[in-house]
Amino acid sequence: MNLIFPPLKEVPVGRRMLIVILCSIYSLCFSQNPIIIAHRGASAYAPENSISAFEKAIEMGAVIIETDVHQTKDSVVVIMHDLSLDRTTNGEGLIKDISSSDFKQLSIKLQKTVLKENPPTLEEAIIAINGRCKLLIELKKGNSYYPNIEKHIVDLIAKYNAQNWISTIHSFEKEPLINFAKRDSSINLQKLIVFNLPLVSFNFDKHFNKDD
Repeated sequence: MNLIFPPLKEVPVGRRMLIVILCSIYSLCFSQNPIIIAHRGASAYAPENSISAFEKAIEMGAVIIETDVHQTKDSVVVIMHDLSLDRTTNGEGLIKDISSSDFKQLSIKLQKTVLKENPPTLEEAIIAINGRCKLLIELKKGNSYYPNIEKHIVDLIAKYNAQNWISTIHSFEKEPLINFAKRDSSINLQKLIVFNLPLVSFNFDKHFNKDD
């Protein structure tokens, strides 16, 4: 499949961005070496961000597992997408207000069904994956919300010598990325943004700054 466009000089300025977007989509969709990233693990086949979802992703050939981290009130880094426990567990309230021991008593909830599986800590996920694929960590909130969370993540990566397969961390917030850069310059850091362009269903994040 080939895409043929006229010379950009002949294209109105308003349409040039659309051509660039189409070329990017074409490049991603028809790449000869696609990278399979399991978003929150194989979340279409197992509960999101669970050990079973990670195992299923590895079984299905994922190259990278993407997951989200938060922190309990006693500074244990845990895996969950939301700030609160309500949607994906049988608990209630914010993760930052619960102890790690209470967190481990929770059960994962899939829609309205409570399962016989506990939500994992980041350490448990690292032990379970053990380099069988890469792990991409999304940090939802940084030090100002979860004290020293960046240090705790870097320490866990070092503890399990996982630098080769946990090499990328991304966030919508700039503060935690700066904190990571200060602690470990070898980590690949990505600033996530959401943006809005004509004919494309994205939105600019209201916190995005031009110098990010």
